[in-house]
Amino acid sequence: MVSLSEETSRRTFFDAHEDEDELTESATLSLVVSSEQQGQTISTTWCIFLEIVLLLGLWVCVFILPVLVKDEDHIGQVSSNSLILYTAAGLWFIQLAMDRFYRNQHYRNRLFGYLSFYRRTRNIRRLPLLISSAKLAFLLVTSQVLVDTCGNRTTCGKLARTAYPQIIISISCFIQIVLLVLYSVHTISFNRSGAFPDVNEEEMATSFQHTNTVHSDIGFRDGGLVDQVLEKQADMIRYLKKHNEQLSRKICSLSDDNKNLRNRNQ
Repeated sequence: MVSLSEETSRRTFFDAHEDEDELTESATLSLVVSSEQQGQTISTTWCIFLEIVLLLGLWVCVFILPVLVKDEDHIGQVSSNSLILYTAAGLWFIQLAMDRFYRNQHYRNRLFGYLSFYRRTRNIRRLPLLISSAKLAFLLVTSQVLVDTCGNRTTCGKLARTAYPQIIISISCFIQIVLLVLYSVHTISFNRSGAFPDVNEEEMATSFQHTNTVHSDIGFRDGGLVDQVLEKQADMIRYLKKHNEQLSRKICSLSDDNKNLRNRNQ
């Protein structure tokens, strides 16, 4: 009787500890799952609007600088065209830093599983910097052509010397602002939607089913759809690799916490 009572007490003691450990692990796991399932946002909206304001400032400066700085009255032997070129180059460096910020934010957002939003905004996000780089190349070539053909004259051909950089910068700023507005619309709608990661929607399975259905037709091959599926596969593999690394680190930290709790209880 004594042995039975001792065995029963031991069982209840160890069962209590096991139940406590299970409750701790389940509570921690539920916190991890709930934090992963919450809708994530991307904090690029303020940077997009700042870039739009800077482009508008450059657009205005292109027309104000020739009025404030006459070519006859150089400031330290610097003409208005040179000031316009320096301003555009300075803005290009700022846009380069902003592009790196966009890339890092979208990289983090893609790790959370938002692959569709990354693909939808990838080209819109990259085009403003590419257009700004092309603008600088055109400005450099145009300024050198003006120096070689027109010398120090205020007019070159039928237009003034300052009209050529004004045309180039106006066209580039207009295109960049339109792209940034579209980018901001996509970003704001994504943040307001609070959508869950699209990897949870089994998007890949439906894509493969649709692909198999399409390729069952004789003599027909949809190459664009195959490219889309391959791109989704690459994004999915990249996401799963990073996600497995994060889960491995979380499992290690949870195991350490569990060991510490057991040592304290003992």
